[in-house]
Amino acid sequence: MHRQHSIFWFSLCVVCALTVTGRAAQFARPSGTVSAGIYWAPFGAATLHEATDEVSANGDTDYAEAADNDTMELNLSTVTDPLSSAGHIVRFNANASGSKNPVEKCQVDLYQGGTLVATRPASTVPRGTYTPFSFTLTTTEADSITDYAALRIQVIASGLKASSGETLRLTWAELEVPDASAAVPEMAVFGNGQEITDGDDTPVLTDDTDFGNAIVGTETVDHVFSVTISGTADLTLSGAPKVAVSGTH
Repeated sequence: MHRQHSIFWFSLCVVCALTVTGRAAQFARPSGTVSAGIYWAPFGAATLHEATDEVSANGDTDYAEAADNDTMELNLSTVTDPLSSAGHIVRFNANASGSKNPVEKCQVDLYQGGTLVATRPASTVPRGTYTPFSFTLTTTEADSITDYAALRIQVIASGLKASSGETLRLTWAELEVPDASAAVPEMAVFGNGQEITDGDDTPVLTDDTDFGNAIVGTETVDHVFSVTISGTADLTLSGAPKVAVSGTH
């Protein structure tokens, strides 16, 4: 009877589970008022951007209010280029009031300087309570951003009539992007909960790389290994082939 000692080298993976670790984020919030029509006014704060720059929505504590159809533009605080097109999300909270048919609408656009990056088309804003809205940039839209220090939002209030007492309130807005400090992708392989060091070719029981003995042709030994990828940038596999099993096994 012949027996074979199975050695697992770093490049061999019998059963792999691929996961991506949690990614931190950075936030751009209103930091300056670029322009605003006569119907936009801040309440509870000195300026429109100060009325909408909180870390989380605070309702009527402070807000920007439009008393008729009007537009305002707010600069966003600078964030670092995340080197990733994923996870670009614009969020805002809005509220409406009025006595006629509920047609108050809000449109929010994301600009880089004077160039439109992405838009959330005008949609009806419910009356009475603040409603959260959001939209996620497509890969193409996120990739079009080249200067994260030049971002701004444009808020367009429509469907309002000052004579009817209709208003639109914006209490909070932000742009979320991935954390640049975690951008560089890094791959790690774990066996039995232990990280297997890159280049390690010594089988041991503690990280499941020692497969023990098995009868050739009749027995199999299965170990599960996890591959994790940290970082927000894309991990690109190069070479031909992109993945190879090599070594004695």
